[in-house]
Amino acid sequence: MTAEKDHERLNSSALYLSEREILEYIVRRIPLNIRPNDLTIIGFIGAFMAFVAFILCNISQAFLPIAGLGIFLNWFGDSTDGTLARYRGIERPKYGYLIDHSFDLISNALMFVGLGLSPYFTFFSALLAISMYYLFSAYTYLRVLAMSQHTLSYGGMGATELRILLFVWAIIASLIGPGMIEAEILGHRALDTVVCALWIFFFIFLCYTILEQLKDVWQD
Repeated sequence: MTAEKDHERLNSSALYLSEREILEYIVRRIPLNIRPNDLTIIGFIGAFMAFVAFILCNISQAFLPIAGLGIFLNWFGDSTDGTLARYRGIERPKYGYLIDHSFDLISNALMFVGLGLSPYFTFFSALLAISMYYLFSAYTYLRVLAMSQHTLSYGGMGATELRILLFVWAIIASLIGPGMIEAEILGHRALDTVVCALWIFFFIFLCYTILEQLKDVWQD
């Protein structure tokens, strides 16, 4: 993968500044024979590892650390590929963007679906979460096309924070046990009810964000 050099990158996530320093430290030490595309593949392997490990958690919770390792590898590959390309000055604005975000779409789906098939979440809630991720992704890519602005976070939440939230949830659910997932509210699974409410909230937030943006360009 290579970075989208001709796009303005907008990132206001909570961990952005600290993460940027860590990534810059890492890429300066990556061997020259390792290319950005190699890191993209490592990120995808990590996502697939997390997908399989989450499912295997139905057999034993001993697989949960492997899922965590997979999520870490996904972060490492996805976060360093573009950083390395920019550091070495080998960006490919069009094809790098295509490769990077194509793998992102697949990798995030794998991790969410894996969590949904684990004992720590429900498949319905996982599908709701991934559908919202795709809605925000679609809007992000439209902004890149129309405005050459790539928004990497919304409301302080970026890809890194999302990965952390995903794994922390799995740890908490594993510690509390099945009661956390099986609890009900008015005859419906409480987890699904809460996630559905959050989906509605973020959908309204997305609609508001889009309308605010359209106000600036509607009369142009």
